[in-house]
Amino acid sequence: MPDVTAAGKAHFRITLQGVATVPGQNGARPNCEATIVATDAHDLDPNDGWLQSAARTDASVRVQGPNLQSSLQYAVQPSDDGQSIRVSVSGIDPFALALAGFSVGFSNSELYARREAEKAAKGGGTAEPTAVPAPSDTGAPAGTTAPGQQASTEDRYAAADKALNGAYAAARARLDDAGKTALRDEQRAWIKTRDASCSEAKIAAESGGDVAGGSAMVLEVAGCKAKLTEARAKQLAAKG
Repeated sequence: MPDVTAAGKAHFRITLQGVATVPGQNGARPNCEATIVATDAHDLDPNDGWLQSAARTDASVRVQGPNLQSSLQYAVQPSDDGQSIRVSVSGIDPFALALAGFSVGFSNSELYARREAEKAAKGGGTAEPTAVPAPSDTGAPAGTTAPGQQASTEDRYAAADKALNGAYAAARARLDDAGKTALRDEQRAWIKTRDASCSEAKIAAESGGDVAGGSAMVLEVAGCKAKLTEARAKQLAAKG
């Protein structure tokens, strides 16, 4: 089974059910099919945004009570030289997308609940049940759901990267050969600095352990890179 457990192993029990061999037709080789199921202790939201996105790609991705499930198809083929067997699978990507979406929501909820409990313990009060806020620097509007935060962060980073590429190309077009080489070296150095500044190790250290990995870390890294990329794009644009 492809490794999709990393996205949800902290929240789901993932199993394969109904594994069956499908005979080939007209001399075709047989293939296998199964249902992959991720089970949570609580009912999952069938209106979840990531689930809806995954279902538009593969209608077999669906929620039934506490289960997220999808159909998988395996094809087994020998290599061209006949020395090995190649197994391919289809249907896993939409399932993994929905699984990651639910996992982001659970991780952010747990992180926020832990922070509120720590605040209450320090202040001698009681933590108030509040909607999960967007992670820092994600660019998500207030009240956005966790899957929505992920999509907002990804959109922001993609837009920043596009703006950066445009600004870099415009700045490069105004330079002679020596200037282009210098700008290229400068940009490469900046990319290394950005990636180091937004590394998981650095974010984990700066958060004091509140963000130590998983889906929350993915959001923080993407938000950090989006913020720095936006600043770099403005810097390059100002060079003109």
